[in-house]
Amino acid sequence: DGTTYTTFKFVGLKSYNKKLDRRKTRLLNKFIDFLIKIDIEYRLKTIDLAYDFHINKSIKNFLPIMVNRIGMKSKPNDPFNYYENTTLYLEDGSVKDPSLKAYIYDKSVKNNLDDRIIRFEISIRKIKKEFNTFEAIMEHIEDKLSKYRLFYFPVIAECNKNKWIYKSNYKFSKKLEKSISKSNVIEVNVSISNEIVSFLSKLFCKDIIEQ
Repeated sequence: DGTTYTTFKFVGLKSYNKKLDRRKTRLLNKFIDFLIKIDIEYRLKTIDLAYDFHINKSIKNFLPIMVNRIGMKSKPNDPFNYYENTTLYLEDGSVKDPSLKAYIYDKSVKNNLDDRIIRFEISIRKIKKEFNTFEAIMEHIEDKLSKYRLFYFPVIAECNKNKWIYKSNYKFSKKLEKSISKSNVIEVNVSISNEIVSFLSKLFCKDIIEQ
């Protein structure tokens, strides 16, 4: 229809360089304010949600699982297939341009940080234009997050035992559920935090969100 669209990408909003992080967030907020002020329509195409764990452990202590594989074109990645021992991707890497991608990695190694930080990140991509309200985007994010579960095992050997069970069929089977319930394990709550709600509310022009 002759309309021109431009995509802007903002990355690294939580790099643990406080001065730089504040500057990036301020720039993003000013950019959104500018679009609102001159009445330019915009919408989200991709959003990356990160869950950080300040813990002196390895990514091998974590078992991330995709519990809902509807729409997947291939089976998930082998849970022992680590990339350079610092990253574990959940989805098969052979799938080009996936609409959903999750991985867990050692952020302290990637960003050369002094403190040990393990990050679980979920990238929601190809967000459709109908998700153009705060309520719609929140519902869409919650739907995508419900596809994942994340478990932390203090002992790697115990984590590996459950990974072998998961690898047998790449499902959250009753056998796996039973094994996990008998393990020394902590399930991480993969949900939308208040910080994310506040951040998204600003993008959709909502100053106050009732909890």
